[in-house]
Amino acid sequence: MELLPKVSDLPEKQVGNYRIHKFTITPEEAAVYNLKASIRGIEDMSVEPGDYTALLRGSGDKGVVVMSDTPSERRDHMEIVKRGQGHVLVNGLGLGVVLNALCMSVDVDLVTVIEFVPEVISLVADHYRKKFAGRVEIIQGDALQYRPPEGVRYGAVWNDIWDTVSSDNLPDMEVLHKRYEPLSDWCGSWREETCRWMDDEESRALRIAKTIHEHGGDWDVVPLDDQVFLRVYMARVGL
Repeated sequence: MELLPKVSDLPEKQVGNYRIHKFTITPEEAAVYNLKASIRGIEDMSVEPGDYTALLRGSGDKGVVVMSDTPSERRDHMEIVKRGQGHVLVNGLGLGVVLNALCMSVDVDLVTVIEFVPEVISLVADHYRKKFAGRVEIIQGDALQYRPPEGVRYGAVWNDIWDTVSSDNLPDMEVLHKRYEPLSDWCGSWREETCRWMDDEESRALRIAKTIHEHGGDWDVVPLDDQVFLRVYMARVGL
């Protein structure tokens, strides 16, 4: 399956503290970013030189990247597009990369999107409502609190309500999966496997560090492979 298409047709615009921003990644910038990703153990989040679109939060020249249509992000969402059929629920609008790709599929009849931030809806919703008339439903609300209409069943559900990849996302994922797995043929969340890997890494690091601390800071009380793991982990997270 090819990567999801970019959303190059989404115009630059600002509403409140959010804005659509066009940007270019140079070969030099890609090399630096990819080196950092490798050090952090997330090589599959590497970037490629090119022209892209981002959703930013914040004022001034800089801003926090909420979402972009770089290859790694478009790759992250391929599974939901492969599985999407009939009525699909997407928690989190962002740039609309997932919405755009789902509506291009002949297997999808309707996409319902739950988005918490009104400014994000104002930025992108009309674009997709016009582009895919009659096949897009966008609801302002909290995905963790939203209750679907009684009797509804989804062909697939996709959860992407987080700005960053973190083990802290796992409790929200548990809530959403518990709610929607009985109501859908398939339910998935953005970067769930990576979040679980991070959680395992953090748990192992804490367990090793606790043992060392309980023995007065003596590293030799733990096996050599644990010593190496902890030193690499500490360097990776900047400790």
